Amino acid sequence: MDKIKRALWFTAGIIFLGIAYIGVIVPGIPWSTPSLIATYCFARSSKQFHDYMLNHKLFGPFIQNWQEGSVFPSKAKWAMFISMDVSLVIFYLATQNWKATLGMGVFFALIILWASRLPGSLEEAARRKAAGERLGWFK
Repeated sequence: MDKIKRALWFTAGIIFLGIAYIGVIVPGIPWSTPSLIATYCFARSSKQFHDYMLNHKLFGPFIQNWQEGSVFPSKAKWAMFISMDVSLVIFYLATQNWKATLGMGVFFALIILWASRLPGSLEEAARRKAAGERLGWFK
């Protein structure tokens, strides 16, 4: 049974890693959350792939900062904001459906609100911890 669980975790990790790679290229598809999920899956299935994620050129620093202090880098927040705005405009121009665009905009706004509450650097996370403040909404 343990081998089956590890195989399922590994398969999920590969799928989320693929989504993360696609998200790096395609605007509007996130790469940060899928990379975190892939790392979690690999932690439960494959030390080799878990280490790969932690040492990856793009994903590694983000994952390590997330583990140390729930850090969502300020540059990534701005990139996400711009990417979502561009995606929203493209979606509206392609569909001319203002209701769907509004729904998508509300969803994007909630994501941006969530991300804006997180510290933008390790220094900010350390300052919040020292002051006894929350790092996000839940911690």
